[in-house]
Amino acid sequence: LGGPSTLFPETVLHIVCVAKMANELVATVLVIWFSVSSPALGLDATTCTMSANGCQCTGTDTAGKAFSLDISNKFAYPLVINGTAGSNYNYIYSPCATFACGTASPNQSNVCQQYTPNPTPQNQLNCGYGPVWSILSLSPLRLNITYKSYTGFYVLTTNALFVENLSATRNSVSAVSAVGYYYSFTVTLGALFCAPDPSNSGCVCRGTNFTLDISKLLPYPYVLQGDDGGYEYFYSPCAPITCAASQSAVCQRAHNGMEYNVGVAPVWSIHSISPLNFTINYTVPGSPRITVVNFYQNPAAQFNTTTKVVEYPTNVYMFNVTLAPKPTCTPDPVYGGCVCRGASFTLDISETFVYPFSIPGVGNKYKYSFSPCSPAPCGGSYASIHNLGSGRYP
Repeated sequence: LGGPSTLFPETVLHIVCVAKMANELVATVLVIWFSVSSPALGLDATTCTMSANGCQCTGTDTAGKAFSLDISNKFAYPLVINGTAGSNYNYIYSPCATFACGTASPNQSNVCQQYTPNPTPQNQLNCGYGPVWSILSLSPLRLNITYKSYTGFYVLTTNALFVENLSATRNSVSAVSAVGYYYSFTVTLGALFCAPDPSNSGCVCRGTNFTLDISKLLPYPYVLQGDDGGYEYFYSPCAPITCAASQSAVCQRAHNGMEYNVGVAPVWSIHSISPLNFTINYTVPGSPRITVVNFYQNPAAQFNTTTKVVEYPTNVYMFNVTLAPKPTCTPDPVYGGCVCRGASFTLDISETFVYPFSIPGVGNKYKYSFSPCSPAPCGGSYASIHNLGSGRYP
């Protein structure tokens, strides 16, 4: 059929073998495609060693330089991807952990198709598991991950193409294109990323021009209800708590006293800065459990709110945190140093201390006087904060 193929963009030739019975097309049973391994396609890395969960890969490029790729923090997995318009299907994508999909065996899947009007297991199709990485280019990154499954006589194949686009302001994913038993979608990776603060990796992550800090968003440990009513979840990202004899950022506690550690190591993923939208995934070493916390900014919200914890699919726990805009206030025209009025609140510090309030400097070398409501004389003028000097330099 020639090439390149729209389904496999890096293909230069593909052959489709079909089965016919009584002159009627029965099924597509085999596709063979051929790629060119040449610098013209940017193949500066050919192989890498994949991690056990299928989300990381390490290797050495043609120049002998070591590299490491990680797709675990690109989205909040499992990710729901739409099918093409009018298909009545969507797809659940979970590259780091398989989950139950459909009723046929094997039913463990990384990519699951489901019929949206009635997404029951009977209306699900396992579209692939067992990832195989193919690195097309390291800079800019072009990575194709193939998943296959076997249903009866048919081989189902899904290709996830990750493409780096540094001009994009957020990560995005295309609709899934389906041709017979072959599925494909493209993931565009934007330039947004942050590095967890070494002293508080669970609460602070710093990017090039921004800092994300969740330490004051909720009163931690924060208690959430489970969707089935039988469990409570304790969320403590900044200071892990003891849970099931280990330290945990997310602890599931049943009403009968049983505890389960469902989140430890944080992985940050930024989707958008304005409006703010980011995700923190908490994995549990040696366990399939993972907790996904989605943070969304809603300009119409007055307060930060949370949803119940939902377990879907098995061993994946998810809840959302809706973020209200940062509150603002207007200084009072008369008592602006002590009173500031917001839409539904008033801040008044006039009685917080007995003013002027004396504050020692570092090492007691200097003393400061704080007088916000009635500025005091200072160096020939008036000041709310007055450096009193050390005695030698008043």
